[in-house]
Amino acid sequence: MLPAKPRTLLAALLLRPNQWVPTAHLVETLWERPPRSAHGNLRTYVWQLRTLLAGTADTDRLDSRLGLYRLAVQPGEIDMQVFTELSDLAAEALAAGEAAAAERLLLTALRLWRGDPFEDVPALLSQPKVVRLREQRWSASEMLAEARLMLGQSQRAVDDLRPLLAEQPFREQMWILLMHGLTQLGRRADALAAYREVSHLLSSELGLEPGPRLRDAQRMILTGAA
Repeated sequence: MLPAKPRTLLAALLLRPNQWVPTAHLVETLWERPPRSAHGNLRTYVWQLRTLLAGTADTDRLDSRLGLYRLAVQPGEIDMQVFTELSDLAAEALAAGEAAAAERLLLTALRLWRGDPFEDVPALLSQPKVVRLREQRWSASEMLAEARLMLGQSQRAVDDLRPLLAEQPFREQMWILLMHGLTQLGRRADALAAYREVSHLLSSELGLEPGPRLRDAQRMILTGAA
């Protein structure tokens, strides 16, 4: 495994594939308080990466110009990009009512996940792009549950949602999908119990009331319209 600094540099460049990244940004990412030798150290880490990547392409993957660096990446080489593309296609399929296609795309996308993104690079965990990527994962999981509900696979959707809610208990959309899944299974009382559970959770932990969509879901169940 690469040492911490070169690994962080590689990850920072991978977050902006095929884009010129300013040296100043890389220095700020690598050090909270850059030492006087920061720029010299950065050049050393770049050399280490070039050595590592030398056998992976016909040309130099890590290019540079005055004050800038760029990592060349081919389509399909980064799981992050593939996941985003598949998720976007799945969202389009779901909006078009093509639930089976959406399910296939989402299963392929979610199989690419192995832990949290950049979990071994602490300096990047709060980067906006990494935060958005984590959000995309949860959205993809919600879309998969929605696709399965559309396909009548209610039990699979409920079984998927329970462990997800254990990790993300404040995602109202997940609770809404769980309530719809339980209702489809004929478990109306359990669906209403799920509403009470999330209501208590929001109130006790965040001091919030359920949002309008969550209240609408409860109302639909009570009136038999779900």
